[in-house]
Amino acid sequence: MQRLLLPTNFAVNCPYRLAKCSVTQHTSRPMVLPLPCPSTKPRSRLLVPPVEMGRRSAKIALRKGKSDAKKAKIYGRVGKKIIQLAKAGGADPTTNAALDTLLRQAKDLGVPKDVVERNLKRATDSKQGDYQAVTYEAYGPGGTGLVVFCLTDNLNRTASDVKA
Repeated sequence: MQRLLLPTNFAVNCPYRLAKCSVTQHTSRPMVLPLPCPSTKPRSRLLVPPVEMGRRSAKIALRKGKSDAKKAKIYGRVGKKIIQLAKAGGADPTTNAALDTLLRQAKDLGVPKDVVERNLKRATDSKQGDYQAVTYEAYGPGGTGLVVFCLTDNLNRTASDVKA
């Protein structure tokens, strides 16, 4: 049987014992008592199920997803324009005025520097296809006329995306 070493001025009150045990008479040495009953032991963390995050975290994740999608759209559009302008006039912003203007706009929009550098590197790569500006005319719901301006490196994919 395991025993618990208690200080001398400790009073034990357990529902499984019939009376209180006060150990104040023995001041010179501590009294040895059996371990407390199982009801007074702390619960193990393994018995408690994991806490779900709740609705607040779901709302935060939804908001973050929306803002990430908005940023990705801006970064993609700016990246395509960087590649197009760098291929047309060179990757050096000091000699390419249009690229310099676009890089300033990208900085104002909050586009990260690594995204800009990655797209400038892609523009100088020989394997990278040229982006072309394409205009499509279409009819929308109710017979409304639409003019769609696209910047693409694959005409077939863009045409099927516009039709869908």
